[in-house]
Amino acid sequence: MKQVCAALILVLILIFSSPGQGFGVPIESVPEPDIHGSYLIASSIAPSPPLAKIPDSPVEMFIRQGSDSRFELFFIDVRYGYDLVDFEFYKAWCLAKGKPLRRNAIHKVRLYNCYDPYIPSEFSGMGWNQINYVVNHKKGSKEDIQQAIWHFTTGEKPTPSVEATQLIEEANLKGKDYIPAKGELMAIICQLGGQKQPVFIEYKIQEGIPIDVSAADFDLPMTVAAAGSPFPAWLPLLPLIPVIPIIPTGPNPPADPPPDPPPPTTIPEPSSLLLLASGMAGILISRTAGKGIKKP
Repeated sequence: MKQVCAALILVLILIFSSPGQGFGVPIESVPEPDIHGSYLIASSIAPSPPLAKIPDSPVEMFIRQGSDSRFELFFIDVRYGYDLVDFEFYKAWCLAKGKPLRRNAIHKVRLYNCYDPYIPSEFSGMGWNQINYVVNHKKGSKEDIQQAIWHFTTGEKPTPSVEATQLIEEANLKGKDYIPAKGELMAIICQLGGQKQPVFIEYKIQEGIPIDVSAADFDLPMTVAAAGSPFPAWLPLLPLIPVIPIIPTGPNPPADPPPDPPPPTTIPEPSSLLLLASGMAGILISRTAGKGIKKP
């Protein structure tokens, strides 16, 4: 009997001497992980080549001599859904000196973005960054501009012209990494069949074309996108949009909203020391009871 009382007293001592409030041992909370990394945007993305939605099948064009450019031309059957427009004159320039091209006539052509990695090999080696720089920074007459363009397409030496020489030198100095931006001009190639003269038009880059995005544009912590991401370089990963609950409003909302219900009562977890003491008390009680039973 004395052992049972001692066990009960030990249990009571452990209960009232346990740290924290109530009967449970306090559990340390785990800090929430930093979720700012959900904004995955590359911190240093190079400017992306501009895009243009153009037909991938041959179209027809009418071409004539230009007033302030080498040629002027318009398309006939581009139709709807593309960035080019039918029956609207575009300024055009020659790509290869010495090849024939009939003016005031209709020709069937194939269109290519000059930055398309799959353009025909005859155009892939041309200095399109410098060419686009020239058409966006024109100087001199249309003959001077054409001479500068020939320099970057076929290596043609310019005529003794101050303006043409300045254009070439400036394009070599500033245009090697030049990428036209929204609102500027870029070249769209018009490839004619056979040995006819290829040309390109000046296309003004429209709204909605992807441009460079950097982490400095956002007032949020950023994480550099992982290498080998399946997303294009000009396309940043968008943050998750939080769901905002819609609170219905009636015609006559109550003046004083009802008070918030009291928080649910937390059921404390049993202390590990309490469980140990209870087990010890049970063992002592069992042994004492076993001694008091007489065998028959």
